[in-house]
Amino acid sequence: MLPIQILWLNVISDGLPALALSFDPYDKDIMERKPRSPTEGVFHGMLLFVLAAAVVAFLAEIVLLVYWRNTNFVSLQRLRTIIFTSTVLFELFFVFNCRSEKRSVFRGGLFGNGKLVLAAVVSLLLQLAVIYIPFLQPLFQTVGLNVSDWLIVLAIASSGLLILPEVFMR
Repeated sequence: MLPIQILWLNVISDGLPALALSFDPYDKDIMERKPRSPTEGVFHGMLLFVLAAAVVAFLAEIVLLVYWRNTNFVSLQRLRTIIFTSTVLFELFFVFNCRSEKRSVFRGGLFGNGKLVLAAVVSLLLQLAVIYIPFLQPLFQTVGLNVSDWLIVLAIASSGLLILPEVFMR
């Protein structure tokens, strides 16, 4: 990805969704849990969860790069747009599994935090803008994606749903 794409990724996948996570309802059993040790550190049992997300995202993108190198199925600019978009969407899928340390989106529900859903939709619309609005395409060096490109993007990005908190958090 290009530097402007990485900056954009950080703005739209970390900005609005992270802010919306702060409005997430608290877990009902929160008062029954033991307090965390003050020496436990920032990750407090989430290190494996974060590493799993990084590994899954990395492997998904590497598979795409190896496939492209062996088949040359699209131009470099199209490939870059596919990788850029799949990374943004991966983060938007993954954020829904970040809502709880104990329950994935499959067990905790998708719509428990309407602000998070709204933030994800707005972020998706902003990503679509840099792909399809003609005056933004040269700035972000993107091209419009077709249906088969979107199938690849969604296959890669949806892997963000596979990093389940109940599996990777202690």
